Amino acid sequence: MTGLQGKTLEALPDPDSGYLICFGLGLGLHLPALIDEYPISTLIVVDDQLDGLALSLSHLDWKPVIDTLTERGGGLEILIGDDPQGLTDQLLHALRGPQFPCLDGTYVFHHHNTDVLAETVQRLSALMPVVEGNDGFFEDEILMLENSVGNLIRNNFHILKDDPQRPLKQMPVLIVGSGPSLNDTIEDIKRVRRNMLLISCGTGLGPLLAAGLKPDFHVEVENTQDIEDIITGIAEQYDLSGITLIGTSTIKPKIPTFFDEVILYWRDVVVPTRLFSEIGEHLSLAGPTVTNLGVRAALSMGFYEYYLFGVDLGSRVADQHHASGSIYDTEDDAYWKSGANMEPFTIEVEGNLGRTVFTNRPFLLTKVFFDKLFKTFSACHFFNASDGVKFDGVTPIVAASLVAEQPDLTPSEMVELCLSELPHYEAGGHPALPRLIEYHSTLMECCDRLLSNIDSNREGTIQTLISSVIPDLAPGAFAARFTVESAARGLGTGSILTVLQFGHFLYRRLPDQDRPAFMHLFCDALTYCVTRIRDEGAAQASRLIAEAGLMTSGVTNRGANN
Repeated sequence: MTGLQGKTLEALPDPDSGYLICFGLGLGLHLPALIDEYPISTLIVVDDQLDGLALSLSHLDWKPVIDTLTERGGGLEILIGDDPQGLTDQLLHALRGPQFPCLDGTYVFHHHNTDVLAETVQRLSALMPVVEGNDGFFEDEILMLENSVGNLIRNNFHILKDDPQRPLKQMPVLIVGSGPSLNDTIEDIKRVRRNMLLISCGTGLGPLLAAGLKPDFHVEVENTQDIEDIITGIAEQYDLSGITLIGTSTIKPKIPTFFDEVILYWRDVVVPTRLFSEIGEHLSLAGPTVTNLGVRAALSMGFYEYYLFGVDLGSRVADQHHASGSIYDTEDDAYWKSGANMEPFTIEVEGNLGRTVFTNRPFLLTKVFFDKLFKTFSACHFFNASDGVKFDGVTPIVAASLVAEQPDLTPSEMVELCLSELPHYEAGGHPALPRLIEYHSTLMECCDRLLSNIDSNREGTIQTLISSVIPDLAPGAFAARFTVESAARGLGTGSILTVLQFGHFLYRRLPDQDRPAFMHLFCDALTYCVTRIRDEGAAQASRLIAEAGLMTSGVTNRGANN
């Protein structure tokens, strides 16, 4: 933006914005006036009374309201419920909709106040630091596609997916993370371990093995080289035989080679999931952390009684982020000592065992996903023995009080039963691999269309540019499909949305006379971004097609063995 260096941004931005949130509907007679007064494009109405909507439909002509919002490139969302957490979750989802780049400047109007709405506002305010979180980045998506194809063509694996016909498992499950409180409860885990299934999560594996505890399942989510290095180091020090790995398809392909059996799952809405999985195969609410996955994977396999250890998402001591014995403690390296550059614990929240706990924004977002997971599977029983943040819908327990009766099967027999219920694929045998060929051509078409739309909006406003570009993007929050086109659109969506968010923020604060020059500079920058996504994405797809042997081998003739 060198052409605009030295320009002053206005203290008060333009009144236009993507959203207006109205808490309380009543008869809705105030809505037309609000839409006329404020140039918003998406109206979100939140209420806890369904009767109010019925009355409003009989007193207000909603058609002009919806027509106006549609003309502005947005729409109407009405959220009704009597659970503040549920309404908050729906609000977060709605705010990450098609107008997400225009989140800056969102208006809030309180029409009336009830206990439910007041708590919803309070919960939303607490989560504001995570509302603007991006939808991922191109660099991350391209890495995840690389790893997924590597896993599909080099490793034998089972696929974990939900099955409503799967029998319930009569064995309680220990979910173990590497939060600071793990060290105080290791002896309690030892005491009940042989009567319970043990699942280690990420860096929780090291402290367990050091204590002589070998888990039945180990779960991994991250796609980075760090995790491969950690597992390599652990395998050099401990015997990993008998442990079954559960991981997203996007983990480094070398990681599965350290384990006897491997279960992969399709991670929610990332590019390889959209490209290779079918509807209903992916696991929702299995992230963002390994402990989320640990619980979600066990739920998918049919377990219903859970005990959380070391799932702290914070600490009672602000500068203690992980358990001793984990790599964060054992490695004499500034990166690991900092918790892998973890955001400091500066936010105070209620603790599971009644004391104040310090946490950060990423862990608050993790808690949102946990709370939603526990609510979604409310028929199951969840107990938390961790001395960290408090979860909604989970019963706090003191670890010393835990008792486990001897089950009908041993944990190792239970693992064999779980594996027998999951589809199995030989290396290179997944039937969706040939979709890479169509993905290559579709990616080129989508990016070329984006480039054309960007060029045609150089003389417009930031709002017209966003409205033109959004239809060719595929954010996970509102346009997740399991098709080749969704995968192609999704490759650059996170990065492009972030750039658009930045552009919207600046544009609203520039004087009118500087906006045309800004639009030309901004369109140049966006063109560079999309061109890079197209060229690097297409080059990767060509290489992966060759590595998978799709031009010469009949990959589609091999498939799943149940």
